[in-house]
This record gives sequence, structure tokens and C-alpha cells, in this order.
Amino acid sequence: MPFIGIDSVLLTQQFPRPFRQPISRKGLLGIGVETSNLEQFNEAYSKSLTELFKQNSHEIKRPVYCAREIAGILGFETLEEELAALSAFKDSLLPAIEKVHLFYTFIFGLKEGLVSIYGQSPNYVRIPLTSQDKNVQDFYDLISNAYPVLCAWELRQYKNASTLFLDNFQGRVCPAWLELGNAQDILAYYKGDQCNKLISAADILLRLIKIKMIPNKACFLKPEIDKISGLFGNKTQAYFIGKQCLNKITPHVPSRMKPHHLVKHPVAYLVKENPQDDGEESIIENSPLFNEVIKKINSDGGCAKYFHPDDDSREIKEGDQMVPFGKRGDQIFEKLKRARYPIEKFS
Repeated sequence: MPFIGIDSVLLTQQFPRPFRQPISRKGLLGIGVETSNLEQFNEAYSKSLTELFKQNSHEIKRPVYCAREIAGILGFETLEEELAALSAFKDSLLPAIEKVHLFYTFIFGLKEGLVSIYGQSPNYVRIPLTSQDKNVQDFYDLISNAYPVLCAWELRQYKNASTLFLDNFQGRVCPAWLELGNAQDILAYYKGDQCNKLISAADILLRLIKIKMIPNKACFLKPEIDKISGLFGNKTQAYFIGKQCLNKITPHVPSRMKPHHLVKHPVAYLVKENPQDDGEESIIENSPLFNEVIKKINSDGGCAKYFHPDDDSREIKEGDQMVPFGKRGDQIFEKLKRARYPIEKFS
């Protein structure tokens, strides 16, 4: 049975204009990496990643990294240097990939540049397709975090029956989400690009494509998409999720998607000492303990996330573990155990 790991990114381009504010333009990209032999792919991924680190004089310390971490650890000084390294990784891994599914969304020809959302609720409103004001949420912002599931929906339109591994997604309910239903062959991974090798590969290939597309004003036109597809030889299939799909991908109610039933357990819940301190996440994810967590959770086929008591306490399942990073985490773990939640402390 084929497996496809899917990740996505919001692509934002800035084009300067003489004596005026630069023009900001957005689009969405998704990559699905497909294999029929997951064990063989995982071995090839490990070999390619080890080679990448070795060639850049670094030791690999855990089995999975996302593209952002690779750039930070290997310390690329220029985009050209990063592009060369990612291209080498791609060339090494490509023989183990059966197909690269490339999804892209760039809406044009829209009257007044506005999109109607929440049309089946009293919250109906029209929002800009794109906004030059960072404080104004536009349509691309609205759906960007849900794009992995929109890519999954598009695949299903082509009767693709693969098991899908999706990087964690969130967003407002839209018809595409409802049409997927309670599919048993779709799995969502928190921190998927740091926990799952197939999703990580999609993330790394996305970074490679993004670097090439950002300076190109015509990057979303079909001839340019065909050129980008050429990076993967004849293994690429492209999908345009455009204006014709708006009635499916646009949220029609403001309710949030609830994908908990798709989450791949076991989950390693990471507990910050200070939930308001975003900088603590960098300390955690650069730590030897985090490396050990990723090793364990990857071998178990699960994922990891930062613990939020209100939501996550409802979803704890047998086999899940808690990883405290201070006294607060220890206290939360003791409360959960006293309340007989089926969770253990990571060791």
C-alpha cells in the first residue's frame, strides 16, 4: 500500500516599487512524498540525512529534522549554499521516492479581490484575497494552516487511496474537510516534520522549491510550475487548487476543525515551565532531552506536541507520555496520574 507524507507552506513574495511601498504577493504550496515501501524509504532518508550532516561537518543527533532546523544547525551563510545542500539531499533521496505530488494555490481573476467566507452562518463576511497590512487577515492567511488537509482532499478527488500522513493542521470548517469525513487512512502528526521521516522529506523539498520560487514573479504560472516539477524528473504530479475550488476550500462556518480523531498516537506531551515564554521552545528543541524524545517517538511511530491542559487532557490515550521541563510539568503529571489518566512520564 502506498504512503504519502504531506506538508505545506505559505509563500510570501515582496517586489520593490520605485518611491512606493513594495508589493506583497502570496500563494500556497504543498508537497506529498509517496512511497510503497515505508521501511526502505526510512532507511534511505536516514542515509541521505546523515550524508548531508557529514558533508557539512556536523554530527546527526536524532533521526528526523525539519528544514528550518537543518538550516540553523548547518549554518548556511547564503541561500545558494543552502540550495546546494538541499539539492544534494534531494538527489540522494529521490531514488526511494515513487512520486512527488506538488500542490499549489494562486487565486486570480477574483472580482474586487474579495472572498466571501462563513456564508452558511450569521458571521458571513468578505475578506481580501491578499492584504498589504500585516494586521489584516487575508484569505491566504485564513486557510494556510489547513492547507495539508486541502491537499489531502485534492488527492482524494483523483481517487488516490494511499495512506496519508499529514503535518498537523488547524483551521475553520470548510466543505473539503467535511467531505473527507472520518477517514481511517488519514493520520495527523503533531510536529510531523520533526517526528515523521516522510513528512520531514516533504518539508525539506518544500524549502528547496520555496527558495527557487521566491524571486520569480511568474512562479505560479503553469510553465514555471512545470520547470519546478522538473527538479524531481518524471516523478512529479502537479495539482492546481485554484479559483474553481473556492466553494470547497473556503470556510463556510467559523467553527474550528477538530482533527483529534486523526492524530497518530502515542503522543509525547512536552510541558513548558513558562507557557508564555516562546523562547523556551528554542531551549527545549535544542536540548539533548528533546533529541531523546524524538528518537523514542519516531521508533514508536508517534508524534510530539506542547501540552495544553484544556484541549490535550481530553485526548490522552494509553501509551502517551509526558515530558516535563521543570516543576510545572512534574506537578501536572502528578495531577494527571492522581486523576487516573493513562499516561506515563518519559524516561
